[in-house]
Amino acid sequence: MKAIILAAGYGTRLKPLTDYLPKALVRIAGKPLLQIAIERLLCAGISDIGINVHHFSEQIIEFLHKHRFFGAEITLSPENKILGTGGGAKRLIRRMGEDEAFLIINVDVLTDLDFAQFSAAFVRENADALLAVKHRTTQRYLLTDSEATLCGRGKPDRTVDFLVRQPVGALDAVAFNGLQLVHPAVLSSYQETVFSTIDAYLEWARNGSTVKIFSMDHCYWLDVGRPETLFQAEQDIASGRLQI
Repeated sequence: MKAIILAAGYGTRLKPLTDYLPKALVRIAGKPLLQIAIERLLCAGISDIGINVHHFSEQIIEFLHKHRFFGAEITLSPENKILGTGGGAKRLIRRMGEDEAFLIINVDVLTDLDFAQFSAAFVRENADALLAVKHRTTQRYLLTDSEATLCGRGKPDRTVDFLVRQPVGALDAVAFNGLQLVHPAVLSSYQETVFSTIDAYLEWARNGSTVKIFSMDHCYWLDVGRPETLFQAEQDIASGRLQI
């Protein structure tokens, strides 16, 4: 399994920090977010890592050159313009080879998800893509059925926005957590250059491919893209709720 860390974003919710610093180098408990992500991947036995960069990309490149992470083979993908989560991942997949599945993670997500367990579920389900989700509040819900299959999009009130396939049993509205395991063809064959991974998954689900949902309700998860959640993460690490 290979991995991609999505780190190209502007981090606008973290201003003024990101007026002079890329989001990937914002620190929590003394560690940059990018370092936390790389070390987690290495601990899981994943050493072939791609990273897309754009906002203050030169700072990230300098950081990676300065800190040689033991055992990591890092492929950098500077973007002249932001390609979206899907476009950025597609570009890296084509550079890194399409011979095995990719774990794709957002740099601003902290979690204790067991990547081995996540990978085992991907294999067990024989999925084209496996999306980590949680029952939490969001503005853009995914709709899944009783077989944990992606069926469509939900509105902010959790009602149906649109369906891409007929559900089996009752629908459930869940929030995507910025972690996914995907067969390379799902993104590399998508026709657009700038797109989100979710757009590609919905299209593949519409065409009959197997896009499955993995519940993270039992896991720690926090999007640290806002000042208040940065503070929350510091508290959780100090209390021992999360280890980095």
